[in-house]
This record gives sequence, structure tokens and C-alpha cells, in this order.
Amino acid sequence: MNPRRLHIITSFFTVRVKPGSFSFGASASPEVMSERQAEYLWCIFQNTLHPSVAKLHLIIQDDPSVAYLQRWKDFPLLKATGKLATTLFPRSPQQPLYSDLFQYANNTVPLGELAMVTNADIFLDSDFVLPKFADENLDAFALTRWESPGIAPLITEYRGSHDSFIFKPPLPKEFIESVQHPQNAYKAEIIVIYELQRHRTVKNPCKSVRVYHKHAADFRQWLPPQDDEANERYARAYPE
Repeated sequence: MNPRRLHIITSFFTVRVKPGSFSFGASASPEVMSERQAEYLWCIFQNTLHPSVAKLHLIIQDDPSVAYLQRWKDFPLLKATGKLATTLFPRSPQQPLYSDLFQYANNTVPLGELAMVTNADIFLDSDFVLPKFADENLDAFALTRWESPGIAPLITEYRGSHDSFIFKPPLPKEFIESVQHPQNAYKAEIIVIYELQRHRTVKNPCKSVRVYHKHAADFRQWLPPQDDEANERYARAYPE
């Protein structure tokens, strides 16, 4: 087993209905929005304090989100650990793209250490330990999420949902330029796998390397697909 720790890279934002998105579930009431926001904060707390995490890096979308995070009661505790790094997105108030998260990993993660670009509502299993890559300079993991301990319908009947990517930076410029789309676009992670396979051997050891999805709030929204059907980039990484 590999005792090395991860640098988790994700975004933070105040929950709102995004223009142009497809929304599902309950109406976007203040109560539902507050419940959804609390889920993101819960993941920040769990991941920052996880022993397998070297540092949690939050790319914050805009100034109101910075202010919200700084008012959070647990923010001083997490900052005091030295394991929480926050950065205002340079193109604020735009939404960070996959390319921004992967480029941040290239620029920030210390040489020789491992990064995980992940969705904001994902947290590590309490027993999470990263297995060894066959060759960490040539391999990458695209993990399908679990919903809760013992419950993984997206793995049992494989349907993608690769919410976390683990790799050793740097990734090449050609890859960064090919994933300039948001995480919450429909089939967004499929494009990442497709492009990543051009540069790394992509595996999905999700049966043993578990990440969980924190989403009980009755509200979901996606942006339209990045690719049109005629030019769709499509790839799979089957569960192992």
C-alpha cells in the first residue's frame, strides 16, 4: 500500500441556480439551497481533516463565496490545521473549468506528489488508502463514486459518474487545453477520460478506492453537453 497523501483540488461556490442549466428536484427554495450548501461544507470539513489528505485546495468562484466561507463556523478550525488552501478564481465570477483545476494542480502540487481533481460534493472513505500505481508517471485513476457504504449503483451497473481523478502532475498542455468545460456539464467526465487516455493509462479501482457522494438535498442541475452528437468524445474506465 502507498502511504503518500493526496492534494485534493476542487471548487467552492455559493449555491444558486446557474443560468442555462437543467434543474431537477424540488424548487430552488432557500431551504433547499441551504441544505445543498451544507453538504458542500460537510465535504470540505471531512476531506480537510482526513489523514490521507496533505492539503485541500479550494478554488473559490467569486467574492460572495469567499465571504460565505469565511463566515462558516468551522473555517477558523480548518485554516488552523494548515491543510486548507483557498484561492479566488482569477476569472471570477466565472465558473472554474476542468482545465483550470488540472492547471492548478500542475502549478501548485509539489513535485512528485499526487493530486485529486474532484467534484465539490465528494468525500473520501474513512479507510481510504491509495494503492500503488503500476507507473505513476504513466497512470491515472478515474474513480466512480459510491453513494454510501455498501451502496454503489453506478458501479454495480456501470454508468460512469467518474467524480474524482487521481494523477501525478504535471499533465501536458495538450490535455489541459482539451478539457475547457465545467464539471457539471452533462457527460463532462467522459470527455476528461477520453482526453486523459491520450496521455495516461486510465484505470478505475473504485471497488477498493472509495469516494462517496454527499447529495441528499432534492436539487440537481447540469449544464448542456460540451460536445454535439456528431463530434462526441466518448470513453470508459470500467470498475476494478
